[in-house]
Formats: sequence, structure tokens, C-alpha cells
Amino acid sequence: TLPGAVDWVMMQSCFGHYFMLVLEKQERVPPDQFFFALVLLIGTKKQADQFVYKLDLTASTRRLTWEATPHSIHDGVQAAIAISDCLVFDSNTAQLFADNGSLGINVTISRVRGGGGGGSTSA
Repeated sequence: TLPGAVDWVMMQSCFGHYFMLVLEKQERVPPDQFFFALVLLIGTKKQADQFVYKLDLTASTRRLTWEATPHSIHDGVQAAIAISDCLVFDSNTAQLFADNGSLGINVTISRVRGGGGGGSTSA
């Protein structure tokens, strides 16, 4: 993988906006691999501040959760990763949650202000 290359992206539309779930794998100290998962809003920072997202990794006896405000697409993926404002886990943790080699991430997006119901998707 090239440095900064995005390994997996999924688009989600809810609340009249588009959100992008990004999962990136990086080798920080060979051979240790780290995964970075975050949500970006296709819009401005002001629009992004109106939402909160939650990422859940679940297995039969384990749960790992991250909740945060999405970054604007204008900030970029690397800006969030650089300050670790995302779900970060290593390959050993990924194996604990993998099902036949696939990692399932449940994504929930909610509006902070202005009411409305929650939008959610599973990746």
C-alpha cells in the first residue's frame, strides 16, 4: 500500500448529506500494521459540527466503540489520522473482531442539533 492510500471507502447518505467512511491500513513500525477508521462529511466544517458518528466493532464477547464529530472532507483523511482523531487499532485487535477474515464496522450517524432521527449503516 502506498503511504496515505485509502484502503476502503463507503458512502452513506442521510439527513440530506453524504458521509464517507474511511478505513486505512498503515505500517507504522514494521511489521506492525495499524488501522484508522473515521467518517468525513462531504461538506464544510460548520455542517460537520451538526453531526456525531459512532463506529462499533463487535464480536461475541467483545465491543470496541469510537464516537466523534465527523471531519469535513476539506480537512482530509490524513489530518484526522495525524492527530489520532479516529478509531485506531492494530492488526491483533482486528483479528479479535474479524469473521472469516472480514472486519465488520457498524456506523451510526446522528444529528446533534435540529432534531431528526438517526441514520445508520453497517459496513
